[in-house]
Amino acid sequence: MSENFNLAVSLEDLESRVKGGIFSGQGQGGVEVVEDVEDFSELIKICNFPIDVFPYKFQELVESTSVAFDVDVEAVVTAALSVLSGAIGNTIRISPKNSFYVSPFLWAAIVSPPGTAKTPLINALVNSIKIMQAEAYQEYMEEMNAYLVEINSFKKDKGKGKSSPPPKPPKMKQFYVSDSTIEALADVFEVAPRGVLNYQDELSGLIMGLDQYKGKGNDRQHYLDLFNSGSWKIDRKGGSRFIPNIGMSIVGGIQPMILSQVFGDSSFLDGFIHRFIFVCPDKKSLRFNRESMCGMEYWENLIEWCYRIPLEIKEDGFVNSKILTLNGDALDFWEKFYNEYGELASILPSKIAGFIPKLFLYSLKFAGIIHIVYGFNGDRIFSAINKETIEKAIRLTEYYFGQVAKVLKLYSREKESDGQKERVVNALQGLECEVSKGKLATSKIAEKYNERLPKHVHITSAKISSILRKQLQLETRLTGGYSFLLWEGEKINNLFKKTSTTSTTSTSQHKKDEVVEDVEDYSEKNLENIPKTSLERIEI
Repeated sequence: MSENFNLAVSLEDLESRVKGGIFSGQGQGGVEVVEDVEDFSELIKICNFPIDVFPYKFQELVESTSVAFDVDVEAVVTAALSVLSGAIGNTIRISPKNSFYVSPFLWAAIVSPPGTAKTPLINALVNSIKIMQAEAYQEYMEEMNAYLVEINSFKKDKGKGKSSPPPKPPKMKQFYVSDSTIEALADVFEVAPRGVLNYQDELSGLIMGLDQYKGKGNDRQHYLDLFNSGSWKIDRKGGSRFIPNIGMSIVGGIQPMILSQVFGDSSFLDGFIHRFIFVCPDKKSLRFNRESMCGMEYWENLIEWCYRIPLEIKEDGFVNSKILTLNGDALDFWEKFYNEYGELASILPSKIAGFIPKLFLYSLKFAGIIHIVYGFNGDRIFSAINKETIEKAIRLTEYYFGQVAKVLKLYSREKESDGQKERVVNALQGLECEVSKGKLATSKIAEKYNERLPKHVHITSAKISSILRKQLQLETRLTGGYSFLLWEGEKINNLFKKTSTTSTTSTSQHKKDEVVEDVEDYSEKNLENIPKTSLERIEI
């Protein structure tokens, strides 16, 4: 990877544009950064999804899942990384320097319309954790039955004058949550210092719920604190609670048409929206796929292995996370990335610039998770993250920064694009090579438009001509009884630019990625044969 990061234009060019008044009114009072986010697209590069940053086995799982659920690979990876971050939890912190520690928890939103398989995808990836939770519940119920016997015996002995300490009620292990209220989460964190996963069919319910009881608490502020995985002090009329260890990964879907209402403009002021990474897959036709999901054994073993990373609790009740540092080359590379994007942030509109400090954190979170995933291949986790890993994490970070451009466009209050119009433009793009003497038959456009559509929604050549003229402002002409589009190159190319989207589905290189140095590659082994004792250690 080049050490020139994926800025769409150079900082020198950006600075010259600022001085030239592109970003603000010109005057002697200095540069005023405007808040209009509609002219930022040239400043944020929308990248292809870098699937190759992951080990070969992980790529196989992602691609198989993508095909089985007919979803883009970036949606699969976003959900998978969120689940993994919850499994790793507070066992580790990633640190570029002393006093700068970052937890691996991710907050992720998959932005897509209803019916695009977000829920089945997430459910499939969370299934093994649900099984672990079910087993924990059965264990809890058995312990509760034993406790009830003991407490009855204690009461009888107490009535007879016998003195002994009362038995302690059991506590159920927690792996994931469905109730997102602060009180419910506080109860969970008290018994789960490792942290938990919070997955939602629709994130709108979780986010809107934070404002439901406004005036009766500061739930939103507690969520802002939760992102940093520190501690909670909850003050209510009924008393105060202190929770030393908190941490939660979040993943769920959100519909593009309601995203701006759900997060609201205020989320840019308090930084709530900046805490999320977004993936906005391109719109595509829905198709049934007969393929089944493969690679689940690898995924389940990976999840189980992450939960086996030990969590140490100090005498004062705080977790003693293992610290993953950046080695010298990795730190140099990350520092360059930090400084370049930090410079960019100084001249961006604040709605965009607010994402950059959190992307610095996410680059470290991604580095930690990628480091762990590669560590799974070798059954050990080294204490230092190398340059290759931080490069991969930054590529992933740049992809998610590109998705910010798509998210902010949802705040422009523009009408939803016309599906018919977009399909016509796509048809034109596919027929560009068939233009003859500056003309293209509208019958060919109609034929291309109708491909793979049910017959009852096919449109005629006359309807195509109407869309070309009225919606796309292109010229058509009748010649010899046939209708033709006059191919106006510049105008049509501009339409292509407006409606084209970057393909984010990358084909795997089908080359096994090199595992971290000095680590034996276990990816081809039957992971069930690896002794569990070796899986219970983290070498730091």
